Amino acid sequence: MSEEQLQQLLEAGDAQNTLAFFRGMPEEQRRALAPQCLQWFNQIKGATVIQVSPNTWQWNPIMPAAQVGVFATATLSEIKRLPSHARPPMDLVCELLLDRRPAWSGAWLLTLLDDSHYWSHWPLLRKCIHSGLTEKPEDERYYLGMISGLVRRFDKQTSLQQLLLDDPALLEDEVWRLFEYEGGGENSLANFDRFGRGHSDRSNRASTSADVRSSSTTRIRSAAGRRDLPASPTAGVPAAVRLAESLAVNGKRTTNSLP
Repeated sequence: MSEEQLQQLLEAGDAQNTLAFFRGMPEEQRRALAPQCLQWFNQIKGATVIQVSPNTWQWNPIMPAAQVGVFATATLSEIKRLPSHARPPMDLVCELLLDRRPAWSGAWLLTLLDDSHYWSHWPLLRKCIHSGLTEKPEDERYYLGMISGLVRRFDKQTSLQQLLLDDPALLEDEVWRLFEYEGGGENSLANFDRFGRGHSDRSNRASTSADVRSSSTTRIRSAAGRRDLPASPTAGVPAAVRLAESLAVNGKRTTNSLP
């Protein structure tokens, strides 16, 4: 596979075929192409957004291929020196890392928790955990990231029940960890409960939720010693309980089985 072929893909902005170009490539060959990919990214990195008409701007369509090229060839130290928009589209990151299997996958994924909007990366982290690219991080931001990362705060269409049914392990650990942390600012249980998806859920299932929440909260308090949970729920507990009750009210998990 030639440098000329790679350059054509990069200049065309063809992210999928750039990903295919590197698929299965040995690390030694990837590293030989790293200078070319880094040079191309540095050449266009200042044009993340381009003007297409007097009053219209759009994301630069050639940027994703350049991002894929960087992540398919660079070392972790090289990536850390680049701006955050060097990251490929999140739907490509897991596939790229699974193919390359760099030793730094876990370390890089942890850096996503340092972002100011760390919760936006929660779906990627969860996907990479499922794929075996990294262990579940013992970092409260991972657990808090689920508040706004599992389902967008103002998304009224996505079924929270279905998301939990699709990933039932969340109800065994992550959901209950939300009783340990409150979060803060834009991403907090209290904020979710007051302004976001939790607010509409409360009005839609008030009577059933009240019964489940009451029973769940009692069990949470009684389990505090076993799980190192707070003896008194925080202001955001109703939102966390609703995550758990989404399965309970659907008959998939009853309050009798809650920890």
